[in-house]
Amino acid sequence: MKSITLLVTFALVQTISSTPCTDLCGSVCENGKFVCDATTVLPEYFSAWCVAGSQFCQMACGAVCGCVDSCGAQCGAEWNKCSGEDPSDLLKVEFCEASYANCIVTCGTKCGYSNAVGLLSQAPQQITSLVSGFLGSMAGR
Repeated sequence: MKSITLLVTFALVQTISSTPCTDLCGSVCENGKFVCDATTVLPEYFSAWCVAGSQFCQMACGAVCGCVDSCGAQCGAEWNKCSGEDPSDLLKVEFCEASYANCIVTCGTKCGYSNAVGLLSQAPQQITSLVSGFLGSMAGR
């Protein structure tokens, strides 16, 4: 009974925390890891690369989807407010659509830049960890 409760809880948490962006991006990372694992010639030496690549992919997905979701919510709310004032005024609707596009570009650029800086700052740690793990596995053979 406990396992069923844990399974249901896990499913609810996944449903609440997932978005179309995270679902799609996460499946790309999982497929990439599967292909990496399946095509690795010497898995005892290179499986760490597949794991690290998948982890970096998931981290990048979180950053990108965070931008997509937050900017979509922010700009969508502004668009709804703008276009809801008088939907029959076509000039106003066009203005709202242009404002929405500007909001998406501006928000996405700011968020993307911030995430890129964060991801790049973590890259040296990832590379060092991979290289030391690889060298350690080579020394152990």
